[in-house]
Amino acid sequence: MALAYITYKCGHSDNVQIYGTNVHGERDRKAAWYGTIDCPDCKKAEAAQWCADNGCAALVGSDKQVAWAEAIRREAIAGLEIAADMIPVDAPEAVRRQASEVIDGAKAETRASWWIDNRDSGNVRGAIDYYRDAQC
Repeated sequence: MALAYITYKCGHSDNVQIYGTNVHGERDRKAAWYGTIDCPDCKKAEAAQWCADNGCAALVGSDKQVAWAEAIRREAIAGLEIAADMIPVDAPEAVRRQASEVIDGAKAETRASWWIDNRDSGNVRGAIDYYRDAQC
């Protein structure tokens, strides 16, 4: 394990603990990877802003829970919206209504603990994966 001073894509810097060996440059690659992502604070701020802009209810929990849950919720809801946009035009109206109700229900969930506890459940994980696949 080693402590590495890294600079994130957003320009912020931090000391990050990187575990594992460096026999084949693993730690060096991990440190370089950190330069391709935004820092955790910027990710949290971006997720909170997205949730506020998209009509999500305020989350209830500790500051740390809320920050983590907002990131999970942002990706899950964005994935659901991408999936809903792909419903064929000739699909029954009930299908569109049901998709809208699912999205509205996700936006209305206020317990940060629910998002954290269910982040790996089939439906939430599937929506997040759908969002991440669309970003590639």
